[in-house]
Amino acid sequence: MLSPAILLSSQQWAQATFGSVQLGDPRRVQRAVDLAFHLAQHPQASLPGVLSPAGLEAAYRFVHSSHTSYEHLVAPHLQHTRQACHQQAQVLLIQDTTEMDYQAHPTTRGLGPIGNGTHHGFLLQSVLAVVPQHDQLLGLAHQEPFLRQPALRKRASNNAGNANGNRRYGSAVCASWARLLLAVQSMDSYGRPLQ
Repeated sequence: MLSPAILLSSQQWAQATFGSVQLGDPRRVQRAVDLAFHLAQHPQASLPGVLSPAGLEAAYRFVHSSHTSYEHLVAPHLQHTRQACHQQAQVLLIQDTTEMDYQAHPTTRGLGPIGNGTHHGFLLQSVLAVVPQHDQLLGLAHQEPFLRQPALRKRASNNAGNANGNRRYGSAVCASWARLLLAVQSMDSYGRPLQ
């Protein structure tokens, strides 16, 4: 893991974060680094806002490639973070669940209810690893999307339906936490899976 005292340029950060991804072809790896660089330069912008037309077409081919996946792209970062966790006496794992709202994309399939149930999307649980004594962010330790299931039809009262929906949501979060803890505990001090 890179020292937090080192402030990386966008290019250095992109190379350090995505330069070791396993995508089956060095050109795909370079595309990942290039995309990360452009987005880090302008984090508020969309892809069409930071890429040339040819670069945008290449980016769309990249993200739609069967050789490219979120799991492949994030794996080196997770491994580095988990390795760094093992080198610290104390690490806080700070969780946040974000609602990814797809209401503007009504034809997208495979989503569930979010918020109060009037929008659809998915929930993204992210866990950051932090060394509290030094206010040092080690990185992303775990990230997992999950769907909230639609609530059953309410029979008795609104409270009973909401409690049931909250219970299922809480169960999904607990299961995700269990997977995170198993993932972090099953790594050696170099971030590799234990045999």
